[in-house]
Amino acid sequence: MVANLRGGWGDAPDNVWAVGEGGTVLHRDGAGWQQVPTDTTMTLESVVGGGDGVFIVGGSGMALRWDGTALVRENTSCSQSLLGIARAGSDVVSVGEGYCMTRRSGGSWSALLPMPTPSTDKSGYYSVVASTGSSIWVSGRPGNLYRLDGTNWSQLELKTMEVASGLLGLPSGEVWIGGSDLYRVASSLPTRINARPQEVIYSLSGATADTVWGVGFQGTVLRRNGTTWEPVRSEATSSLYGVYSPSAEAALVIGFDATGSTLSRCTKTACGLVEKPVIGVEYTSIHGVDADTFWIVGKGGLLKAWTKKSGALTDDTNDIPKGAELNHVFALDATRAYAVGEQGLVIVRRDTGWTTDNSVQAGRQSLQAVWASSASDVWIGGSNGFVARFNGASWSAIASGVSETISGISGTGPSDVWAVTLSGTVLHYDGQAFSVVSQFELPRLQAVEGRSGHVYVAGALGSILHKSPSP
Repeated sequence: MVANLRGGWGDAPDNVWAVGEGGTVLHRDGAGWQQVPTDTTMTLESVVGGGDGVFIVGGSGMALRWDGTALVRENTSCSQSLLGIARAGSDVVSVGEGYCMTRRSGGSWSALLPMPTPSTDKSGYYSVVASTGSSIWVSGRPGNLYRLDGTNWSQLELKTMEVASGLLGLPSGEVWIGGSDLYRVASSLPTRINARPQEVIYSLSGATADTVWGVGFQGTVLRRNGTTWEPVRSEATSSLYGVYSPSAEAALVIGFDATGSTLSRCTKTACGLVEKPVIGVEYTSIHGVDADTFWIVGKGGLLKAWTKKSGALTDDTNDIPKGAELNHVFALDATRAYAVGEQGLVIVRRDTGWTTDNSVQAGRQSLQAVWASSASDVWIGGSNGFVARFNGASWSAIASGVSETISGISGTGPSDVWAVTLSGTVLHYDGQAFSVVSQFELPRLQAVEGRSGHVYVAGALGSILHKSPSP
């Protein structure tokens, strides 16, 4: 049997349990792994051993108890999916979607003591729970940590945690919580563990599948060589919002702060400024076709080109609204490029220069991303989950299935398109429709890069994730 497993628990080498999708329950005893029959196909999320059995929770508030011979259903006080479960003394506590918390005590389930002021974030949930002595600890999305001391709730702020996916309470009373960050609670205040860089990665670009560049907060420049991401020394101290890699050995990087906008050329060892900071302008995106042909867009109608002939940034010929706020640019070749911006603006560059494409029915959406595999396969995305595709003749809206802001689009062709959102969702289009690949598990995502079947996504908290081609 093949199934995605979601949770596991064990108290000895010959007593290990695993649960997952399709109602899967596996048990390892002295003879090896055995599948335990269930009467459900719902996803089972978490499992723990209690005083009078092994307890499993999952979709629609489901709870199953192994009584030694079979799994028996029990009614909980939650109707939405239960995502986490833990022992609390002789009791069992489970938490889940809709901020539901339920407790099994004396053989029956009832609602756990509610918080005086429950969270108002309707997209959130509780997913992890643990106990230390007389205290119960709960977290999820958003990643603040809550403590019930038996009679009262208190909150411990985790300033950089967006999603909690693991919570461990030790007999000493120490608590560890991990997810989009890592914290240790040994006394009254949580301490963040500096387990990895925390800088936001704003943009990705790769000339090959194995050589990818990432840029971000306060001059961060990273280069992936094979399997390792390595920092690259940069003269720029401003946040870097765009990167374009014309070859495995080089990248062009733009950014801005209060001192002005910058353009840098990077090798695998260092980045140097191409021009002094330009005061009063805001670069937002860069893309091109080679090291000597690229475009930069920005706020206030900024649209510049670099060509081998000019050897410098010059204003490009354009016929677009004055003061246009441009957010992203993508070039197909030396004569055709696309840029998108605020108020549903889409502009196209052909031989004669840039013009507005008024045929796009984007309304007043804030368009944040554009990508194309050819002149007959152009994709744009933006606020409220808006996605549209140009097939060479006309634009058509494509249902993304989400209402979040699309912050990045990339892919390898019309049947392999990837999108990410500012809420941490990853979407894939297979030529027919978008599907959710990951949701509620990642922090804010700012960029996606597809190359030769490889997919990279990046965003808040220094997050960079890589998906290899399917075998």
